[in-house]
Amino acid sequence: MIVTVTANPALDCTIYADNISLGNSYRVEHLICQAGGKGINVARVLTAQNLPCTAVVLATKDDPFTDEIRSSGLNFKLVETNYPVRRSISIIDRVQSDAMVFNEIGTPCSNNLGALFCSQILDVASNANVVTINGSLPPGFPLNSLSSVVSSLEANGCHVIVDSSPEALWESARAGAFLLKPNASELRATTGNSDLLSAARELINAGAQHVLVSLGEEGMMLISRDSEHTLLAKLDAPVHGNPTGAGDALVAALAAGIDQDFPSTSDDWAHLLTTAVSWSAAAVLEPLAGYLHPDHVTLRTRVQITEMRNS
Repeated sequence: MIVTVTANPALDCTIYADNISLGNSYRVEHLICQAGGKGINVARVLTAQNLPCTAVVLATKDDPFTDEIRSSGLNFKLVETNYPVRRSISIIDRVQSDAMVFNEIGTPCSNNLGALFCSQILDVASNANVVTINGSLPPGFPLNSLSSVVSSLEANGCHVIVDSSPEALWESARAGAFLLKPNASELRATTGNSDLLSAARELINAGAQHVLVSLGEEGMMLISRDSEHTLLAKLDAPVHGNPTGAGDALVAALAAGIDQDFPSTSDDWAHLLTTAVSWSAAAVLEPLAGYLHPDHVTLRTRVQITEMRNS
């Protein structure tokens, strides 16, 4: 079973327009809203692929976000707070195949609420094989509680994937997380190191077992503690669309692969990264985050894997 964690969920609102430029006004046909946040998007992808998944989320029981997630068919565990869920606004330019995203920061979280949330994660994940910790943390969230969750899960044989803020990535590395998934800018912000390979090694030296760096159109790069090689995976040519949910689809692919067949060799990882690239690209082809375009099957044939020996 897979558990996804969303401490700072959002009501995702998406607007479509054509040839957007600053200083102009636009009429839009409608505003699309759905329950979001990275862990929710991961859960949507997994659920659509008929993979058992539970989303643990911090929200109020009567928020529009919660009403929407109830109607979505997702299996979820709500940890209640008294604060409204933040909003995320995505503006998609259909002509230029580009997007702008505006995210509210979220309401501050007390130490007590953060500790309660973390205890609920451990309860829900007692029989899980994989836990994904996704997205930003609300201001004030206790990093020591997060670190304890990661170390406890790993000690119990559950593999933790972390796709979160620089502070959470660093704490998760120190707690021995199985895999960290920063993008290039997050990795630089976490370590202060502009060399991506060297920066990933810093997180591994801190305690992480694997670091997968997402590189946008350039694909992704996997660095592992016990491997002499770095794996590079990318499409033969980029796809265009809405990139908002690409990273979440990538995490879903990793979680699904690790849950079903633990990767232990370079060939295992190459197979898993092929799925991750194809799912990520398929998410770009969908108008909303949390969904895969049916082309993800044929996109696998376009994935290129390169093995680079570490110096």
